[in-house]
Amino acid sequence: AVILSVDIRRSTELMLRAKSPQFYAEFINELNTKLIDAVKENFGIYDKFTGDGLLAFFPDFYSGKDALIYALACADECKGIFNLVFTKYQDGFNIDRKITGLGAGIDCGSVYKAGVETEYTVVGSPVVYACRLSCAPAGSTYITVRAQNKLSSMDCNYFDSQPTKVAIKHEATAYAFSITRKPNARLHLTEPDWYNSTSTK
Repeated sequence: AVILSVDIRRSTELMLRAKSPQFYAEFINELNTKLIDAVKENFGIYDKFTGDGLLAFFPDFYSGKDALIYALACADECKGIFNLVFTKYQDGFNIDRKITGLGAGIDCGSVYKAGVETEYTVVGSPVVYACRLSCAPAGSTYITVRAQNKLSSMDCNYFDSQPTKVAIKHEATAYAFSITRKPNARLHLTEPDWYNSTSTK
């Protein structure tokens, strides 16, 4: 699966500078609802709200062969959603909007289902590294070397990749790639097989 983690940068400061806890809760609730919708619209599976972001995964069996591209597109959409929702609420925050925003981290690889009954999550090293790379600066998406290798093997010219170094918590500095969509790039993605067979379009 491809794992996407998004994180609100400077979320603690954002909370402290909200005009009230209730106001901050309203902001977070609206943001989270819209982020979940973005994951679903990009054929991803919402995993959990992390308090200052969310975790989602895009498994091959569900998201199809373009799972990584869907995750990258979703990351871009999530960053745009944050900007729109924050603009709506910004008068209630005593903070410069330039210091906050969403950072996104992506990794891919083998993961395993965990949980019981209605709880569904995945575990594995890609989850860990996607979460760690969501330390990306506001408005940025970082992917692991493993995800970059996968992207390079795909017939995809929608994104530019720039190598960077990231200070990983409890580990040495790691290499990653900062991903940006090329100007005017319009994604042409293959919908998953199951969607083509069940769509009423």
